[in-house]
Amino acid sequence: MRYLLLASILLFLACSKRGEKKETESQEVLRGVRITETRLGKKSWELFARRVEEFRDTTRVYDFVLYFYDEKGSKTSELWADSGVVFQDKGDMKALGKVRVYTQEGDTLYTTSLRWMEREKKIISESPVEIHSRGRVLYGKGLISDARLSNVEILGKIRGKSE
Repeated sequence: MRYLLLASILLFLACSKRGEKKETESQEVLRGVRITETRLGKKSWELFARRVEEFRDTTRVYDFVLYFYDEKGSKTSELWADSGVVFQDKGDMKALGKVRVYTQEGDTLYTTSLRWMEREKKIISESPVEIHSRGRVLYGKGLISDARLSNVEILGKIRGKSE
């Protein structure tokens, strides 16, 4: 009788865990996806990704471009990266790999990792950065900037040169 009860409990536990998804398993995998983030009815950013994996609280994106828009709906810049994570609760994003930001004014940021903070409307990086702007190249470690790269603060190891 004791063995039958133990076997029943083990069988119940084994069956109940089959239907559960692990936190590391995606709930859905999509290809050729567009995601738009809006605030108060206005487009904040728009993402196009070759591949997307949906998880409970995050969305992982691969080979993507992210377009940033100002409060008037005009595109200010675009971010290209190998991969990234969208944090669904805040609209924040992390970009990884070969990361590039191109502005409408012709400025370019190169790095390997950055975060977009939706509420603050800021780009933040702790990685080495390289910025090409108006015939100059600035290098540094870490950065805080707006999406237009018009208010850039390089956090350390700053050096520069003319192109």
